[in-house]
Amino acid sequence: MPPAAAQPDPPPDPAPDADAVARRLLEIIGALVAESAPAGRAPVAPTLDSQLERDLGIDSLAGVELGLRIEQALGVRLPDATLTEARTPRDLVAAVLRAAGIAHGPQTTDVIALVA
Repeated sequence: MPPAAAQPDPPPDPAPDADAVARRLLEIIGALVAESAPAGRAPVAPTLDSQLERDLGIDSLAGVELGLRIEQALGVRLPDATLTEARTPRDLVAAVLRAAGIAHGPQTTDVIALVA
């Protein structure tokens, strides 16, 4: 019996665009904010221009957790300084795109907020 012909590797997933990254990041951030919201208070819905610390309550410890979630979910390795330098989810979108090697200058996105 002849050996089975090798199947060609499936084509790689296309590189995500800024809108897809923005939507996914807002989902990740929203989940983290919801988990850490005080009991009895509705969590704040993140937007691309929300301040991570002031508006969303993401302190340095939560920032480490956020970085790990982003890296795991999006398959990128972010520089260590990313979460200390990023002020908004929009900053994180730019960092993820740079880490994925698909950023070519300032990125714009049509995503404003994730609507649940």
